[in-house]
Amino acid sequence: MPTLFSRSFTLFSIAMCASLGIASGAHAAVIFAEDFNRPNSDTVGVLWQEWEQDSNDVALYNQQLRLRDHQSEQLDAAVWRQVDTSGYENLQLAFDWRASNSTEASDTLHAGWRDSQGSMHAFWSQSLGGSGFTNQTIALDGFALNTLFDLSFWIDVSAATETVYLDNLLLSGDTIAGTRQPPSTDTGAAVSVYEPGSIALLVMGLSALAWRRKSLA
Repeated sequence: MPTLFSRSFTLFSIAMCASLGIASGAHAAVIFAEDFNRPNSDTVGVLWQEWEQDSNDVALYNQQLRLRDHQSEQLDAAVWRQVDTSGYENLQLAFDWRASNSTEASDTLHAGWRDSQGSMHAFWSQSLGGSGFTNQTIALDGFALNTLFDLSFWIDVSAATETVYLDNLLLSGDTIAGTRQPPSTDTGAAVSVYEPGSIALLVMGLSALAWRRKSLA
């Protein structure tokens, strides 16, 4: 017949194994988030960089990011911002977007990255045309693993009045086992800090305490 000690030790072992199993799995985390909930401004701020013809072509407007205007033989309105994907895999980018009624199917919105020479590379492109806000989710499929890169958005339009609005950006990924993310001091980013051993240590401590109380009873 099992003794109180053997039953307690068995429960302790099961709890420890379960906690280690939980700790070893990947956990989805927010790498970067931006809702543009700031006053109207011709400067986006929070480490965003801009390319524009006039000072208000890239702007915060009604708590959204606005991109508009056309530049012949040049990149039209664009923004980019460095993000850190170190320690993450299975990256996903989600955001809301809306085009003004003046846009046409030949106009496009792009999401991608900017290289060190200033060239833009799209991993997603969308034909425009006036619409309400649409939510877009993009699986990056191994892009930018364990690296810094400039997350970029830009438009290719044919008239100065053609406009795109962006909102609720969210870059997320699964934490890679055995890695930790340092806390971010960037007010434009929300980085999740995950320590795999913490759950295991907590369960082990509670189980040991429970066994000791039973053995003394």
